Amino acid sequence: MAEPASLPISVIGPQFVAPSQLELIVDTHAPGNIVITDTDHKILLRVKPFNATFHRQRLLLDPDYRPLLLL
Repeated sequence: MAEPASLPISVIGPQFVAPSQLELIVDTHAPGNIVITDTDHKILLRVKPFNATFHRQRLLLDPDYRPLLLL
């Protein structure tokens, strides 16, 4: 059996890997709309429903509404 990796694995990019734990607040504003903030209520990410042929897709946005990832 392989040993677990000692370094964090970056799936999207290394800029999204935090060197320490981060307290987050996940708040639902409207059906399917999610806002993720830090404990000072600074918006870090937004999640919005994305209507496409596949059901339940979500669009991950930065605080300025720029798309980052389609889930």
